This record gives sequence, C-alpha cells and structure tokens, in this order.
Amino acid sequence: ATSETTKNITVNPLPVPTITGPISICVGTIGTTYTTEAGMAGYIWAVSSGGTITGGLSTNQITVSWTTAGAQTVSVNYTNGIGCTANSATPKNITVNPLPVPTITGLASLCVGTTGTTYTTEPGMTGYTWTISPGGTITSGSGTNQIAVSWNSTGVQWVRVNYMNAYGCLAPSPTQFDVTVITNPSASGSITGTSQVQQGQSGVVYSVSPVPGATGYEWTLTPGASIASGANTNAITVNYSLTATAGNISVHGTNSCGSGAESPLFPINFGHDISGTFIYNNSANTPLDSVRVYLIKSGLKLDSTFTSSAGNYIFQSKANDTYTIQATTKKPWSSVNGTDALKVQRHFAGLEILTIPIRLAAADVNNNNYINATDALKIKRRFAGLDTYFDRGDWVFQKISGGDTIIVNGALVTQDFYGLCVGDVNGSNNPGTGAKSLSLVDLIQDYNVYSQTGVVIEVPVKVSRPISVGAISLVLNYPAELMEIIDIGIKQGNLTYKAQNGTLRLAWSEINPMPVSGEEAILKLKIRLSDNFLPGSEIRFSLDQGSEINDTEGTSFDNLSLFMPVIISRQESGNGIADEEFASLSVYPNPTNHFLNIDYQLQAPGQIRVELITMLGQSVMIHDSWQEYGAHQLKSDISQFEPGVYSLVISYEINGKKSKIYKMIVISK
Repeated sequence: ATSETTKNITVNPLPVPTITGPISICVGTIGTTYTTEAGMAGYIWAVSSGGTITGGLSTNQITVSWTTAGAQTVSVNYTNGIGCTANSATPKNITVNPLPVPTITGLASLCVGTTGTTYTTEPGMTGYTWTISPGGTITSGSGTNQIAVSWNSTGVQWVRVNYMNAYGCLAPSPTQFDVTVITNPSASGSITGTSQVQQGQSGVVYSVSPVPGATGYEWTLTPGASIASGANTNAITVNYSLTATAGNISVHGTNSCGSGAESPLFPINFGHDISGTFIYNNSANTPLDSVRVYLIKSGLKLDSTFTSSAGNYIFQSKANDTYTIQATTKKPWSSVNGTDALKVQRHFAGLEILTIPIRLAAADVNNNNYINATDALKIKRRFAGLDTYFDRGDWVFQKISGGDTIIVNGALVTQDFYGLCVGDVNGSNNPGTGAKSLSLVDLIQDYNVYSQTGVVIEVPVKVSRPISVGAISLVLNYPAELMEIIDIGIKQGNLTYKAQNGTLRLAWSEINPMPVSGEEAILKLKIRLSDNFLPGSEIRFSLDQGSEINDTEGTSFDNLSLFMPVIISRQESGNGIADEEFASLSVYPNPTNHFLNIDYQLQAPGQIRVELITMLGQSVMIHDSWQEYGAHQLKSDISQFEPGVYSLVISYEINGKKSKIYKMIVISK
C-alpha cells in the first residue's frame, strides 16, 4: 500500500469504586447502610467476619449488621458502563465499638427508713439514666454517675442504671443492683426447756423458734448460769454453777438494724431430787425392779419413771411442793393362801395385831377400810380359785411409814417404799421368782386302795405327827379323767375349795386350833371313780407349790408329811376281786335284800376290817378281827338296813402292808 492504514483505539480508564457510610459504629447495630456509585453492573460487596450483609447485595447500596467489636472492613467492586472492572475491590475500614457494661456499687442490705444511701456507676459517661423500685426514692444525683436514695419499704428492692460510653454506645439494657431492705427482727416466741434445775447441773438445753428477720440471738440468763454452746443461735446449752440462783431466762433476735422484742420470761427454779428404793415387805427386803412410779400433784401425773434392777427410782429437780407417789407393776400376784387368812382373823380377834402400814393395807383386800372375817374369806376364796381378783387390786405400795405423800421443802428427799401383793399379810412372797418356794409339806402314798368304776370311796389325808392346826393351804393334783371330787370333810370349821381340771385348791383357817393326831385324818375326800377307771388304772395324788400347813400363829410346820393311798383298779370276775394278799375274794349276792356273804382266802395272817358305809358316809356295819391264813366267810344280815347303794370297805394289814378294797353294794327290798 502506498500509505499506512491507521485505526484509532480508545483505551478507557478502570473504574475506581468509592464507599460512603459510617466508619465508627456500635457493636450490635443493625441495618447500617453503605453506598457506592450507581448505574454500574456486577456489584460485588464483601464484609469482614465481624459483620453480616443483610440486604442490597447486588446493588450499589447494602445494609450491614455488625456483631463483633473491633476493626472491620467493607469492600465493593463493579463493572462500569464501558465494561471495565477495577483491578481490585475498594475497601473501607470500619471501627465497631464495644457497648458499655455499667456497674453499680453501694449497700446491698440496709434498714428501712435509711436516707442518703449512695449508689455509684462509672464516671465520664453521658446520658446517665437511673431508676429504682417503688420502695425507694432518688433524692439527688439523677443524670450523674452517683445518686442518693431513701428506702421506705422493706423487702427486695433494686437500683438500675444505663449510660452512653465515649463511643456513643448505649448498653442494650440497664444494669440492676438488688437491695434487701430489712427491719428489726420480730418479737421472740416462748422459750422451751427445763425450768426446774439443780445447782451444779450442766448440759441443760433451751431453745426458741427461729425469729423472722433475726441473724443472731442475745440470751439473758439467771445469775450463775453460763452458755456452754450455741451462743448467738436460737438453741443454747447452759451450765449452772454451784452458786447459781433462781431467776429468769429471756432472748431476743438481732440483726444489723437492731434488736427485736424480748421473749416472755422463762422462770428458772432450783428444785430437788426425790429418790428412794422400792422393796418387797418380806424378810429379805427384796428389791422391786421394773415398777412404774408416778409423781402426782393435785391429781395430775407430772412425771413417771421405772425402778432399776436394784429397785431404785429418782425424780430430778422438783420444786418445793406437796406430791404423791403412785406405783404399778406387771409382776404376778402370788403367795396368798390360808395362812394369810389366819393372820387376818387373828388381827380382827386382837390376837396378833398387824402394825406395819403396808400389811394393814394388804389385809384390807375388799378395800372398804376395815379388816375383818370378810377379808379372810376372800383370801381363801381367791386361793381356792373361786374368786379371780380383789377389789383393792393385786398390788399395794406405800411409804415405809405408810401413806404416799412426799413434801419437797428446800432439800433433797429420800423416801423408800414397800410393795406387797394384796392379801400377802405375812410377806411370804419372793417377787424374784414370782411365787413362793416349793410346797412346804410333802406327800407320801403309803398304801393301796382297790376298787372299780362307779364306786364312791372316802380318801383320808393324814399327817405324819400330831399337830395343832391353824391354817391349811393345799394345791392337790389328781387325774380328772379317772375320778371326780364330790365332797371334802374336815372336823372343824368350814373349808373353801375348788376342784377343776385335775387340781384341787383348798384353804382353811381358824383362830381356835384344830388338833390332829398322827392317826387321824386332817381331811377326808369323797370321790367317785369314773367309767374310765378301767383295770390297770391308778390314781396317784401330788402336791403343787404353795401347799403348806401352819400352826395357830401362822408358822409353817417343817418336815411335815401327808399320807394318802394309791387307788388301783383290779380285774373283777363275777362278784370276785383278785388281789395279791387274797387268794380269792367273793361278795354275793349283789344286789341283796337279806344276807350278804363275803368269802375270802388269805395268803397270810393279818388284821381284817369289813365295813358297810352309806352314801352319806355313815358306817352301819363293822367287823374287825385278826384272821389267820386260809379261807374265811363272813355272813351278815343286812335286812334291817334301808334300801340303797352302799360301799363295802375291806381294810387289811398283812405282812406290814396296808390296803383297802372298795365295792359297791345294792340293798333292795
């Protein structure tokens, strides 16, 4: 080409984005606007990690929320109208300022009515805004960093403040400072504890219910008393010196506002112990343990305790006054028998006057304030099992000198008491075992009686030597399935007895002695042999504990024996009865209306007694003679006897052995 070709090129400048918007802002501000040039395309905005774009991301104007204090940035880039884009985004530095955290100093607890109480926050700030709860009033300092407050109401109150810091930032909510407005403690309630104490006593506890509003307690004690523990609390332990004197204890609650009203006065009196021993009124003065003892004043039971194993009791610190002592026990009633009845009879007759007060009380078993034959009878009836209680009860307790009154008058009182089973007039019980010792007499069954079912026989009870009897108390056991007791005889006076379930309980007493020879029966038991008294059966009697025989003064006879037979059932063939002393024994006819024949053959010579006895115990025929070895016959005319049932009793002593044979005979007309 003859000339150069020229092409004109336009090189456009790159855009230079700018950003307008606040460069200093408070943390937490939302919706802050940042703007760049309008009419461009492809806007690209970015903020540092302490902020978040909340709107306008593709436009020339965005909104930002700043969440983190410190140095932050916002940047933008775009493409201008000729399609040019800046080489790099334009940044804008932003300072995100922290929010203030107001603090408050001042009294957190104070008394109602306090004025001019100051509360302070950080100085050098602006826009101070103070508020308080309705229980107080700001008296000065509003709009400053320190206010003065008067508190008018009790309870939990508060103070609040907010302000702007040097960056112009305001806390999102006011700071609250809690204040407890208190008043003097409430009045103290009544004191609980021991009013009756002793000089030298320690460890006595007193307390009062917690007092509302109290943070401490002030106690006032009687002279000579000191707090051992619990000072400034609502419960204290007090020691009394040997010189302590009577007075009052009081207490009131305290706190920073002052003291509450005093409690009612609690009187302190220095009392005295009442103590002693309960013993049984017997020859051993046996201690009575586990007796419940009551202290009574004007009919009210003030206190109670139990006696120790040694019989001791104590009531501590009792005021000067007049008291009575009552006692009860669960120990068994025991050892009351015919001897005691005799003692009561002798007392009533003036032969042996009871002088010990407790025994006089025990003798009055029917509790009518008189001692007479009625009491003796009731004693015998209870021993026999006919009665089960006394009107006075089972036990009686009295002072040694009688009565039950205790007077405390400025000194310790030592008072012993007697206890006694009601009716135990001679004090024979041993409460350690709950009963008398074993029977004071023994029983010897020294001969045999032979009989059959349905026969009524008389069983004598003899003594081993001549005696003069004042009282009899017997507990006799027997096999009730083999026999029944239908009557008991005694030659003098009246017996009191009960036979039941195989036990005979019998009591007798008389002022006038009953002489009994060694061969004479002291008692006669009339018994009927039951249908169970079959061949091979034996009836043996035994004495139980509590059995004794006494002289006219109530003294038990020593080494005394009673004699009773063994009753044996023997095989009968026709009218015959086999026995080891008889080769044969036959009684016929039976029934009979004229003659009764008794044929027998003895194995050895001996004394033979044949007796016919009515059902009333009257002997209507007796043959008594010495018989030689061999066969014998006795023929008796019984036609003169009234018709009825009789007992034929053959008594014999052969080779030193005594025996009896009983047989029922029917006489008809």
